[in-house]
Amino acid sequence: MDLTVYERIALLQVLPVAHQHGSFIKQKTLLGLIGDLGFTEHELIAWDIQQEGERITWDETRAEPKALELGPVATGLVLDALRWLDEQERMDIGLLPLCEKFGYTGPPESGE
Repeated sequence: MDLTVYERIALLQVLPVAHQHGSFIKQKTLLGLIGDLGFTEHELIAWDIQQEGERITWDETRAEPKALELGPVATGLVLDALRWLDEQERMDIGLLPLCEKFGYTGPPESGE
């Protein structure tokens, strides 16, 4: 699955908040996923990724999506994080493509 710079940053910000506690396997998987989503020194320089305060910028003309293979536990962690954002009403329009990639369509209808 290809993830954009924006999607990687969004997941890096929300995954630790949405999964502060969990089983050993989930926490180990979370740690590995955070490492996979992180940026290499080459990416930081080549794509001019900068942080000023809470704002992160990059050169969108040079940045490339990163291909990641996620297993079922990591995929579940991402889906849980997207669900958490939705429940907290913190979802933004920029995350909709990420939701589509993971098949997240919103919280279940009541009564399901």
